[in-house]
Amino acid sequence: MFKWLSDQPKLREPLRASAFQALSNADTYPDAGRSAKRIAALSDITSDEFDRLGLIYWTNFSVTNGDLPMRQLRPLFEAYGRSWPPAYSSQSESNHVSQA
Repeated sequence: MFKWLSDQPKLREPLRASAFQALSNADTYPDAGRSAKRIAALSDITSDEFDRLGLIYWTNFSVTNGDLPMRQLRPLFEAYGRSWPPAYSSQSESNHVSQA
């Protein structure tokens, strides 16, 4: 259902933003796993979104150390030809902070 909703033109951006925000704010492994599952269901993950996922991975303990989010994010990264775990980039961090 989330994938279908997130592909609807009027809902696409708000749902994508909320999914990334939920993962960033997840403070438990189950919450991080559910948020990662929603992100893994999205179509056409952009390079900027992968950068944001990398930043979230390295700055959120529940994502970095959780098996549940890893089960969702690792196959997503690999499906797009991205390395896992994501490379930490201070440039990504400064971009994310300036956009917040």
